[in-house]
Amino acid sequence: MKQYFTFTDLLIATVIVIICAIGLKTTASTDSAEKIIIETDGKIYASYNLKSLGKEARDIEINTKYGKNILRIDCEGADMIYSDCLNQIDVRHKKITKSGEIIVCAPHRLTVYISGSGEADAVSR
Repeated sequence: MKQYFTFTDLLIATVIVIICAIGLKTTASTDSAEKIIIETDGKIYASYNLKSLGKEARDIEINTKYGKNILRIDCEGADMIYSDCLNQIDVRHKKITKSGEIIVCAPHRLTVYISGSGEADAVSR
C-alpha cells in the first residue's frame, strides 16, 4: 500500500495551521475602543475614558439649548436611553461598542462616538 503523507508533510501542515491561527487572532483584536466623546454643535461637551469606567453603568444627562438627552455609558460602550426630540432615532440606535461607531441626534445637534487606536475601515477613510 502506498503512503500519501509522510511525517514531515504532516508536521509542515500543522506548523502552517498554527501560524495562520496566531495571525488571525492578532488581527482580530486591532480595534480597541478608548474614549467615548460627546459633541454638541461641533464642540466637545465631554469625554470619558472607557478603561477607567467600571462595570456599573453610569447615566450622563446632556442638557443643551436644543433639548435633553440621557446617555448610558459603561466600560463596554455607550447607549442613548432618552431624548426629548420627536424622531427618537438616537434612542432606537443600538449600543455603540467599537471604535468609529457613532450615535447622532440631529434635532439636538448632538454626536456621540467612540475613538480608539483601531484601524479605519474603507467607509470611514
